[in-house]
Amino acid sequence: MLPVTKVTQLHQAKGEKLSFNVPLIIVNNDSLKTKHVHIRGNTSAYLRRKSLNIKLTKKASFYTRRDTFSLKKFYAISMSMDKNYIRNKISCEVLQHLNVKVPVNAYTNLLINGKTEGLYLAFYPPEEFGLEKCNASIVIRRGYDASVDGIQYEDISKKEAAALRQKFESIYRDILRKHKGEELYKQLDDVIDLESYFAWLAFNDLFQNGDYADEVYLMWSRDKGKFEIIPWDFDDILRGQPHEGITARNAILHDKLIFSS
Repeated sequence: MLPVTKVTQLHQAKGEKLSFNVPLIIVNNDSLKTKHVHIRGNTSAYLRRKSLNIKLTKKASFYTRRDTFSLKKFYAISMSMDKNYIRNKISCEVLQHLNVKVPVNAYTNLLINGKTEGLYLAFYPPEEFGLEKCNASIVIRRGYDASVDGIQYEDISKKEAAALRQKFESIYRDILRKHKGEELYKQLDDVIDLESYFAWLAFNDLFQNGDYADEVYLMWSRDKGKFEIIPWDFDDILRGQPHEGITARNAILHDKLIFSS
């Protein structure tokens, strides 16, 4: 049981990344102790139904129509801005069909003290998905203007991690500035899996994704020796006027929709 005052605090918090002492969580009838539970996200942190970061002492099992997956750490996404609760699911299904790696996820009913908070999406955190399931050595979250918003790595030294970060930054600092045409393609293809990246761009264009620039991770594939992408967070698809890049599109392309402009 979570004290009523804590439940009220959770619902009424506005933009605060609060942590809560939740001694026990039940997932599919399995009682599990927690390490931490705290509010996650930016916009959703201002809404009544909060998204949460949850870390357990042992793995919880989740079920989809395809398979079962088990996680110690997962995101409980409130989908407060996911119209009809289907945009993330549609996007994941389409991208998986295009052989783009997206974190596994499952619908869940989140209850606090026996009362439902509504339908949530239990989501494998992209960093852990890349490191644990995709055999990546490093995962970098791309921020706006190609900045590094976050970085995690495993089984490599700080020196190797720094070198891979420099390789990521060289895409925007050197390759895109110094090369054109076929040579540009060749240079990019040496450091990034363009097939999956272009598939993701095509998806963004076709589904009119309004929020994409910082909703993608690049992981270094040990097998391919180049970066692959992990896109996520698709609650802004099917936008009549996608808000990202609109100024550039209006100024240069006369309202033609193109992404990564």
